Amino acid sequence: MCDKQKLNPVNELERIRAFAVAAGYLSTTGKEATLLHELVDLVGEIARKALEHEGVL
Repeated sequence: MCDKQKLNPVNELERIRAFAVAAGYLSTTGKEATLLHELVDLVGEIARKALEHEGVL
C-alpha cells in the first residue's frame, strides 16, 4: 500500500496553475488561451484566499 501524505493545498493549487499556464502556451485557438489564462487567475485567487485564511498573508 502507498503511504498517505498530507497535501499542502496551496502547493497543489500552484501545480494546477502551472499546468494551466503550460496548456495556454500549447493551445491552438485564442479562445482556449483566454480560458486557460482566466483559469490561472482564478487558481491564483483561490491560493491567495487560502493563505489569508491560514493567516499567512
